[in-house]
Amino acid sequence: MSDPAVLTFTGQATRGDAIRTTVELMRASRSSTIVGSAAMTVVIVGFLAGVPFDLSSVFLFAFGALFLTGFFVVPFQWWAISRRPDLMTAPMTVEAGPASLRIAMSAASSDLGWSTFKSFLETSDSFLLQTGITAHFVPKRGVSDADRRAFRLILGEHGELRHAGDLGRWGRHALTGVAVGLIFVGIPYVLATMAAVR
Repeated sequence: MSDPAVLTFTGQATRGDAIRTTVELMRASRSSTIVGSAAMTVVIVGFLAGVPFDLSSVFLFAFGALFLTGFFVVPFQWWAISRRPDLMTAPMTVEAGPASLRIAMSAASSDLGWSTFKSFLETSDSFLLQTGITAHFVPKRGVSDADRRAFRLILGEHGELRHAGDLGRWGRHALTGVAVGLIFVGIPYVLATMAAVR
């Protein structure tokens, strides 16, 4: 007989779900957003200041765009899934109770106290339970709307549940990157101006 205080459901991700989730995780990452927007800012400001838009500019701009959007992880995630599709797309049973979370797959299972997690992120395809070092991926595919709502409530009881599409948070990180980019562009300008004054 199951414990009524424990929410139990089973989900299974596709390869596409896993790749999209990783892209959304990287897009929600402060460091990826700052690096991407800083790189793009350096190129844009340089172009506006008359620096030729050459191959290195194209490379730096593309690098920035890939980091800003999170798409830089696609080849790495695709490679990981190709090596072990049995692990990445296996059915996953989740038991979420008041004190802990149990995640079981055919190859392994984990029992984790809620204090293990620092934050939670919901993407279009999954829930990511973040420890500060890694993230546990809980797929939504095959999970009923009622179980998804109940899981959101449980996560909310144990920490902040953010949404990957939070543009306000992403925008703040992007603006920080723009500021960093402007500093990188501004330092050589200030140094050149100081040298010209001497």
